[in-house]
Amino acid sequence: MYHFNFLNSLLYQFIKKNKELNFIQIGANDGKRFDPIHEFIKYNKHFVEGLVVEPVKDYYNQLCETYKEYPKIKPLNLAIHNSLKKTFIFKVGK
Repeated sequence: MYHFNFLNSLLYQFIKKNKELNFIQIGANDGKRFDPIHEFIKYNKHFVEGLVVEPVKDYYNQLCETYKEYPKIKPLNLAIHNSLKKTFIFKVGK
């Protein structure tokens, strides 16, 4: 079920005016859980193009699976920091 909210309303208005939407999502997780734009992308995949960034390999693999049918969505497995070249990322157990 698609939940229409304020963010989706803004995104729809943007597409209506500009005919397309380009975005970068940092911390995309698996592309579904706790994702405020997944449903919007799902129903508007011909109008959106973006980068979805996820540093945790397990979530990145799920993210790739989520967006495998979306050629305009590019998953990236990396972390972003203003100065560190390497760091540790901890994942909470199940």
